[in-house]
Amino acid sequence: MIVSMRKLSLLVFYKDYQSFLEELREKGVVHIYENKQRSAEDEALQGKLRFIKRLNEMIRLLENRGIKEKGGRVEVPEEDLLSYLEGQYHRQEQIAVQLGELEKEIAKDLQDEIDSFKARKMTLNAFYEDYIEQKQELKTSTRTNYKYMYKKYVSEELSH
Repeated sequence: MIVSMRKLSLLVFYKDYQSFLEELREKGVVHIYENKQRSAEDEALQGKLRFIKRLNEMIRLLENRGIKEKGGRVEVPEEDLLSYLEGQYHRQEQIAVQLGELEKEIAKDLQDEIDSFKARKMTLNAFYEDYIEQKQELKTSTRTNYKYMYKKYVSEELSH
């Protein structure tokens, strides 16, 4: 009887590789292909491995912030750990909301052609000068009068 082959991708710890291959051969696996080149699957796998490494690092950090040591093992009261994790989750939600608001603000500023970084550092006087220069429809005499009035009554008051 002929059975169609199935393709499997397996991840094997390098120390167990040879014994794993021997077991497969004993079980009657017909064809083993070792992919030496990086592929999209390998990149996805690498991403998952990096994620697992980050999780293990977080577990280590959380274990190290324990209160009591017992037989070389750190014990953290479950209630403290749960409260900490809930606080971090709540903080993450707040940051996500703030990020969404900032993204909307930036999108609106871009649509309105506003340089928000420059605007935050700009003085009122500098803002007025930029504004009045952009008013192309003003007659020269009107522009001169606006500048004079601003300088005499507003700019001087701001500097005191």
